[in-house]
Amino acid sequence: MAVQWTEEQQKVIELRERNILVSAAAGSGKTAVLVERILHLISEGEQPLDVDQLLVVTFTRAAAAQMKERLMRALEEKLETDPDNEHLQRQTTLIHHAQITTIDGFCSYVIRNYFQQIDLDPGFRIADEGEQKLLMQDVLAQVLEEAYEKKDPEFMQLTESLDSGRSDERLEDTVLKLYALSQSHPWPGIWLQGCLEAYGAETEEDVLTSPWLEQAEQRAKELLKEALAVNEKAREISLEDGGPAQYLEALDADREFLEEVMEARGYMRLQLLLKNWKPKALSRKSVPGMTEEKKQKVQELRSREKELIQEKIAGTFYQDTPEEILTKQKMARPAIQGLVTLTEKFTDSFFTAKQEKNLLDFSDVEHLALQVLLHRDEDGSEKRTEAAEELSRQYAQIMIDEYQDSNLVQEKILTAVSRESQGMHNLFMVGDVKQSIYKFRLARPELFLEKYDTYTLEDNDCQRVDLHRNFRSRSQVIDSVNRIFARIMTRSLGGISYDSSAYLYPGASWKDAQETGYGTELLLIEKDTPEARETSSARELEAVLVADRIRRMVQKETILDRKTGEKRKVSYGDIVILLRSLKGWSDVFARVLKSRGIPSYSVSRVGYFSAAEVVTVLSFLRILDNPRQELPLASVLTSSIVGLNADDMARIKNCGPKEPLYICAQRYPDSPGHDKILSEKLTVFWNMYSSLREKISYMSVRELLTCLYE
Repeated sequence: MAVQWTEEQQKVIELRERNILVSAAAGSGKTAVLVERILHLISEGEQPLDVDQLLVVTFTRAAAAQMKERLMRALEEKLETDPDNEHLQRQTTLIHHAQITTIDGFCSYVIRNYFQQIDLDPGFRIADEGEQKLLMQDVLAQVLEEAYEKKDPEFMQLTESLDSGRSDERLEDTVLKLYALSQSHPWPGIWLQGCLEAYGAETEEDVLTSPWLEQAEQRAKELLKEALAVNEKAREISLEDGGPAQYLEALDADREFLEEVMEARGYMRLQLLLKNWKPKALSRKSVPGMTEEKKQKVQELRSREKELIQEKIAGTFYQDTPEEILTKQKMARPAIQGLVTLTEKFTDSFFTAKQEKNLLDFSDVEHLALQVLLHRDEDGSEKRTEAAEELSRQYAQIMIDEYQDSNLVQEKILTAVSRESQGMHNLFMVGDVKQSIYKFRLARPELFLEKYDTYTLEDNDCQRVDLHRNFRSRSQVIDSVNRIFARIMTRSLGGISYDSSAYLYPGASWKDAQETGYGTELLLIEKDTPEARETSSARELEAVLVADRIRRMVQKETILDRKTGEKRKVSYGDIVILLRSLKGWSDVFARVLKSRGIPSYSVSRVGYFSAAEVVTVLSFLRILDNPRQELPLASVLTSSIVGLNADDMARIKNCGPKEPLYICAQRYPDSPGHDKILSEKLTVFWNMYSSLREKISYMSVRELLTCLYE
């Protein structure tokens, strides 16, 4: 049975010869539509394309593999109805070499094919996370050591500004953060030098015309809108029955002041208004029928409004005079120069260290690909290279999935291999800014938003198509999502207004849609209950609540089976738990679920050196070197190797409250009134410890791990 595409989906599939931005909401079937568009491009029309004439960029390798698999399956189905079609037969062969890949995969393809242009050994490999982290730390330590030896004035001022005197931790973190930020820009060195421009003011006039001051004013106006909203809410409550109407005079004066500030322009005018504001005191009169609850609520809102004006706006953006700002900038300039110089040195040294090992990281791959494709002149103009021209002739269509998570480097790379410079439009971008979750990875969702605002919904060289129908969820889920996000997502928070044009709309039909009993539940946790007091943390309490709800569902409630179309009992495999972050949560949930007999599976997303097993082994290695290290010893004793709990540790420490843990743990088995089982555990541990300390220099890592965990 053929798929019934919606009108918007059909547009996405059939539109040609234009740049297209598809704003695809969650569950809108974007992957199916994207596969169908590719299938049309390579099988329909008078001159269908070959699949290797397409560049399809996805966010993950898994998504790329899935897309290839779905496309291959669709081609095979077409061949069943048209087995003699030679063009389709050729596509089934070409698809294995097609560029359906991640952006990193495409960049690797570019630099391996044009390595001679950038003097690169094509036998490079991508460094894994742990290897990259260790090398980065080694290089940074070396760069800092050299800087301390040279004692440049800018560097010394930087250390005085950031260092606590005990370690270089703050300095190291700052350099690494600035390095990471620079790598999200096409030309990192130029961006780093540009950071100094914000501190280049020589006169007060320069300060007042600084771009960052304009940005500060924009942020201040956003906070003023928030203050106006708080004020309006306070006025509404005051006008209600039982509201504190006597407060309206002060609230109206506040609103008049806020509107005046909203209309004001320029640093000096805004500073003068905010500095001279004297908020009226709330009237102490009492009105008949006023409730204490509403009175207190308005007082809280007024306090919030004053905090926004006096602290968040005036105290943050308009506290200093232009003269004071200029003085502070001049004082900070040498330290900033030192920071930029240090970051540049680290960038060069880190890249050199990777080259010596023939390693690259993902950032290197992107920037090297950009070097292959674009040449930047001294005047700042950019020109495409012959390699870019060649690739642009090869790719008739460039399709970018999850476009909201692209950054500036990726944008330039993909634009360079498009046919934009020849006046042709062959870019196809699909994404949803509401799902942009990778800004911490330096994604730039504003790239999506710029096109979202400028591309038209009508036929045009640059056209936008909105897919708002959700085929994954029931209307009850969709209504709840819309109700929440319509209240919290605005242009200033999230980059888009969550209004009727951004809502999700039901797209799927359900056999039991008319039945009652379906709805979104909100589970509330009461902290002052016996059950809550039995749990060790809020996370564990939340996990207990979820586990109990799952147990009430399984084999008791029914769901509609999408395959059979019939109702059946809920099973564990029907349930998924979505967490804001796996780190610190997944282990707790897995443990609680297991304790209640609920089978579960979670993928740990912690780094290699943060994994519990690795932390334990590293702690054991530390105490093999020096057993008097308190934290590593405690870590090993409470790990699965020894298996002690908090009560056991307290008993051990009671042997000598003022003695080191190492002494207490050795003394405990011979102490009066000792626990026999605990003594046996400690005796076994110390015997193993002594044996390993004698053999450690002759053991392999595998042998060490075997000894520890057996």
